Amino acid sequence: MATSISMPSLYEINSAAKAFDQEDRADTALVNLFGWATGNTDYNKVLLKVVALNQLYSTNVYAVREMAAHISEAGSVIDDCLAVGCPSVVERIASLTLNGVTRIHFSFATKYCSFHQTEKYPIYDANVYRTLMALAKGEKRRSCVSKADRTYKAFREEIDALRTRLCEPNLSYKTLDKYLYRTGRTLKKNSARAAIASKTAS
Repeated sequence: MATSISMPSLYEINSAAKAFDQEDRADTALVNLFGWATGNTDYNKVLLKVVALNQLYSTNVYAVREMAAHISEAGSVIDDCLAVGCPSVVERIASLTLNGVTRIHFSFATKYCSFHQTEKYPIYDANVYRTLMALAKGEKRRSCVSKADRTYKAFREEIDALRTRLCEPNLSYKTLDKYLYRTGRTLKKNSARAAIASKTAS
């Protein structure tokens, strides 16, 4: 059964974000790298960003060279989209076709965009999804961020709606990202412990 959690206070969100910063130095390293390697037209710089992000956040991009080429070949268009926060650029980056087979690297693409434009692109991954589902259950409402029909536009609207329900419409995406990610990671660990305890008891 899915876990439910109550709506957090601003204090809880900020505390989780602070704890995230203390526990995870990878985020700072990536902020520095993306700050140095700005733009997406230089293949070598894009490759550095793709490899670092994929390694540090385990985004499961196996064809990193091909992903870097995919991004840099459309680099000028991607840069223009990132500058204005266009949501469709996430799907453009995420969709990588190799040998006639298309894979969608949605989590990677949201993080790649976020590290370029932190306050235009909230991140999505399994931990964020887990927290959003738990919050929706706690509120007895249905989240629109289903894995089957998700779009980045719908996901960002869900995050904006969450900020509204928190009465914090100006809460930064980055701070909320850290809360959602860290809470989801904790929920996963708690679920695993409960499963082990249940198996041991039986």
